[in-house]
Amino acid sequence: MREVGTDGTRNPMSLDFEAGLARAQATLGIIPQEACDEILKHVKFDQFDIEKLKTQTERIGYPVLPVV
Repeated sequence: MREVGTDGTRNPMSLDFEAGLARAQATLGIIPQEACDEILKHVKFDQFDIEKLKTQTERIGYPVLPVV
């Protein structure tokens, strides 16, 4: 369970969740497919500067805002 709470696990899982949410919303017509496609381009964990994300998360207190 400790591993689930680490940055290396939590952050990719959060991005996977966002990708799934975008797909579901596009399927239901809540967002346009083009918006979904754009979101999916940017939810890849390897595209993030991990040190910058860590610093901003510590400053703000949670990881969502720095990702956005």
